[in-house]
Amino acid sequence: MPCPGLLVAAAVLLEAALQRRDRADVKGRAVLTYDLAECQVGQGDLEAACALAHTALDIAEGSIVQPLVLRARAFQASLAPWTEARPVRQLAARVRESELQLTRA
Repeated sequence: MPCPGLLVAAAVLLEAALQRRDRADVKGRAVLTYDLAECQVGQGDLEAACALAHTALDIAEGSIVQPLVLRARAFQASLAPWTEARPVRQLAARVRESELQLTRA
């Protein structure tokens, strides 16, 4: 597990990268948001992490592509120790919904 100081520094860099990213770069912004969510998991803030993952899915809404679904699944897998927590269950349902959007596309 990375040291907390490194996670905070990474989060600052990710937030700056998100600010610089073009609004039209849906995939890039969503992936950076998942990365930021991973930092929150590392810092022990499960609710903030899940909220960011929802934000990533919101960013990609209407533009769900296979790489984003795979990233969502990978993030969800990182939450395995907390599968019974309400935010994790809600996120799992949202990821399943995104997968359905992909198959309908």
